[in-house]
Amino acid sequence: MYSTILFDLNGTLTDSSPGIINSVIYAVNKSELMPPAIQN
Repeated sequence: MYSTILFDLNGTLTDSSPGIINSVIYAVNKSELMPPAIQN
């Protein structure tokens, strides 16, 4: 059994951005909310 969980959200160990982005898109689609507007 594990006693520690490691979150690598800054990309030190892996490039986690595609998984995070896809998770947010999935959650927004499932909740039927409008996605946030992307501002330049």
